[in-house]
This record gives sequence, C-alpha cells and structure tokens, in this order.
Amino acid sequence: EDILNFIGLVEGKNYTKQSQEGTDRPDYTFYLPQKKHVNMDVKFPLSHYELYISAVSDTEKNSEKKQFMIDVRNQVKEIAKRSYINPEGGTVDYVLMFIPNESIYTFLNQEDNELIDFSLENKIILCSPITLYAVLSLIRQAVSSFAMERRAGDMQNLIGLFSKQWQMFVSKMDGLGDTLG
Repeated sequence: EDILNFIGLVEGKNYTKQSQEGTDRPDYTFYLPQKKHVNMDVKFPLSHYELYISAVSDTEKNSEKKQFMIDVRNQVKEIAKRSYINPEGGTVDYVLMFIPNESIYTFLNQEDNELIDFSLENKIILCSPITLYAVLSLIRQAVSSFAMERRAGDMQNLIGLFSKQWQMFVSKMDGLGDTLG
C-alpha cells in the first residue's frame, strides 16, 4: 500500500482490494484503459526463508533454502490455478505476484535462474517493490495517456461542432447585413 500511495493510486478509482474475480479474490485489482484490469496476489511464503536466514549449520541452511525455493514455485503454481486470468471478464493475460523485499527477489533470481521463465510460463510476473513501482507507474501512465487521448478526441469533436455553429452564425449575420443593406 505504501507503493500504491507513493505513486498516487487511489483505491476505488485506480484499484480495488479483494474484488471478486471468477471464483477467487485477488488481493489487488488494477484498472487499465478500455475496461481491462490486472490482478495481483501479495501472499508470499516467507517461513522457510526466515528459517534459512536464522540457520546456523550449512545442512540446515541448505535444507531451508531448498524448501523455500519449493514453496515459491508452489505459490506460482497455486496462483496459476486461480481464476485471476479471465480475458472474457476483462483481465490481461498475466497476474502480478508481489515479492515483499528486494533482497528476497535478488536471492530468488540468484538461486533459481529458471524461476522467472517458470513464472512467465504460468503467466505470472514476479514483482519486487521496485519492479512493482515500475509496473504500476506504467499502468498509471497508460491510463492517463488514454484519458488524455480521449479528451483530445472530445475536444476535436467540440471544435468541429463550434465550427459548424460559427459558420451558421456568420451566414445569418451576412444575411442580416444584406437585409439591412
């Protein structure tokens, strides 16, 4: 929520929390132009990572690291099974999975160089706080650009109507001038 507030996203206008998507409830739903949206899941398995950090022996560290990596892949699989992707319902083809810490995100990429590919195969985009900031900034910019483009189109239509009305006014004034003459 700190990232959302920092970017200037407003709940109810730019996103909702825990909205229904099919049979599931994503943690966040972000609105895109043309009635599209993207869902994000923020649940993340940290218990084995914390045990890995606090482990003393190498055996224990290796065991906890292995289990943590399994937990992360299982979380990706779990998210992929949910109804967060529903193009008929207006979603995009991917779901965001929030990883709550940059160092954890870096750790995952260093320890499992196939995790990002695995996630993308499951239509999941892994987002650290920094990458989430970048993704949400792009979303916000796309929404703003789309709204500006639409307003510009509306303005062109209004100027066209004004031009027609002005021509009619000029024509009437010319007629009045002829009558007075």
